Amino acid sequence: MASRAVAWVLTLALLSLARADEPSWRDLGEVPGAEQHYPPQGMTFAGRRLVFTHHEQDRASALFTLDPQSMAITGRAALPPEASHTSGLGWDGHRLWAVDYNSHELYAFDLDATLAGGQAVVLGRWPTGLEGASALEWLELEGVAYLAISDFLSTSRSYLLPVSSVPGLGTASVADLSVCSWFNGRFSQGLGWDGHLLYEAVNRLGTDELRVYDIATAMKAGAPCEPELIARIPTGGPGVEDLASDGTRMWTSDERSWRFFVLDNLPALRAGWRPND
Repeated sequence: MASRAVAWVLTLALLSLARADEPSWRDLGEVPGAEQHYPPQGMTFAGRRLVFTHHEQDRASALFTLDPQSMAITGRAALPPEASHTSGLGWDGHRLWAVDYNSHELYAFDLDATLAGGQAVVLGRWPTGLEGASALEWLELEGVAYLAISDFLSTSRSYLLPVSSVPGLGTASVADLSVCSWFNGRFSQGLGWDGHLLYEAVNRLGTDELRVYDIATAMKAGAPCEPELIARIPTGGPGVEDLASDGTRMWTSDERSWRFFVLDNLPALRAGWRPND
């Protein structure tokens, strides 16, 4: 009996240690539109502002800025009427990029002018050639700017599109012009870049996870670009949506609980995934 008791204590200790090492998400409260059950969608950082969109049951999309510390709303605006399900956001330091699931278009917005007037100020719009663009992120590698865009329906793939290729959309699709792509399994809902790694939120009806990809190494290896999946981590809620990172933390929203969550320890997690970096 004594040996069994000792074994049970050791088992509990190991389980406790495993839980301590797991990513820990903090609940930051309700998303805008939670009372109406408006699904949360795009997220990104624009400077120190957290930018967020939801859609009003596919009738219209709204954009918000929030204080990432308090999650208080600091601004809001309406998005173009045809962009009724704006599913992904990215920020390049000057423009707010967005993709819309219903219009099948990629947009560039003037964020400050949009917030000042309460209506979207569109700098450019292009057809994606995708049937279900579900997430977007802007990132830079070796001085080259890219948009990571995921497709929920027609191809079930995620793509890395050079920003310099955006004017070619319309005569070619995102899939045609991308320099890297990977299979996402039709459930990709969010993309986030922490300056080192690309995170993809996968919403699989109860088995949600963040998949972590080493895009930079894949790009250096040349064509065909096949990014390595280096980690899978649990999400904060049962219906994960888009992602936004400031390099040390990762924010997300959840379309089933209508709440925000944040993961605080990205540098420590990265050290575990890439111990030699």
